[in-house]
Amino acid sequence: GSTPSRLPVAQYLSALRSFNKGSDWRQYLGSPAWALQFLRSDDCAQLFEASKNVWEELLRSVAALDPSQKLAVTVKRGDSFHCLGRRTRGAFRGPGIVLIDPPYEPYHEYLTWSLWLLRHLRRIWPSSSIALWYPIFNSEQTERLYNRFRDLGVGDAVVAEM
Repeated sequence: GSTPSRLPVAQYLSALRSFNKGSDWRQYLGSPAWALQFLRSDDCAQLFEASKNVWEELLRSVAALDPSQKLAVTVKRGDSFHCLGRRTRGAFRGPGIVLIDPPYEPYHEYLTWSLWLLRHLRRIWPSSSIALWYPIFNSEQTERLYNRFRDLGVGDAVVAEM
C-alpha cells in the first residue's frame, strides 16, 4: 500500500534553504541538484538529459555544485528510458536509487514509460529504491496513478507530495 510521509519534503526544503543561503530563494533545486546534495563519497551518479540546451545547463549546474569535482557524477546526453530500459539483471549490484523525473509532456505517454521503467528496474535490480516524480493535477488523476502503480505488483510505496 501507499503510506504518506512528510520526511522527504522536510529534507527537500532543508536542502533548498542551504542551497539558496538566505531568505531570497532565487534558485530552484531541481532533481539532479537535489540528488547531488545526498551523494556520499563512495556513491556515483549518472544523470541523463535528452535536450541539448538542458543538457548543457545541467553540465554547468553540476560543475557549480561540485567545483572541486569530488563527486563521481557523469552527465550523459540521451534518453534515460532507452539506456536504463536496455539493462538486464546483474547490470546493477547492491543497493542504489533511481530518480525518474521525466518532462510529462505529453502526460500519459511519459507516465506509461515511467511506470514501465519502474517495473523493469524492480525486476532487474530488486535491491534498488526508485523515486518517481509526478505532477499533481487533481485528485482523480493522482488516484489513477496510485491504482496503476498498485497494479504493477512491484511492492510497497512511500508517497511524499508537495
